[in-house]
Amino acid sequence: MNLDVPFSQIMSTFMPPEMQQVDSNVNFASSVDDLVMQTLEFTIEEVSADRNVSNNAKNRQIVLNLYEKGIFDIKDAINQVADRLNISKHTVYLYIRQFKNGDFQGQER
Repeated sequence: MNLDVPFSQIMSTFMPPEMQQVDSNVNFASSVDDLVMQTLEFTIEEVSADRNVSNNAKNRQIVLNLYEKGIFDIKDAINQVADRLNISKHTVYLYIRQFKNGDFQGQER
């Protein structure tokens, strides 16, 4: 046994590979509004990069992703999302209502 090896390196051989490196997705926002905007911008980038989502369904998919992340539990998040996506808050409410009813495709209006 080689005793010149650091103890952390010895212990890493006993750990499964997925435990060795853990990527953390932590978001430290200075305010609730910043948290909503950062999450919204990240989600817009994520959906825009997904080629499986048609241009007509991008806003709906963004709202779905935000709904799944629980962003609409934050006060005034619906207004911020509607303003950023250039849609009415009623459209956001419509999408959320459709998601709650299990209609993930919905009808474009």
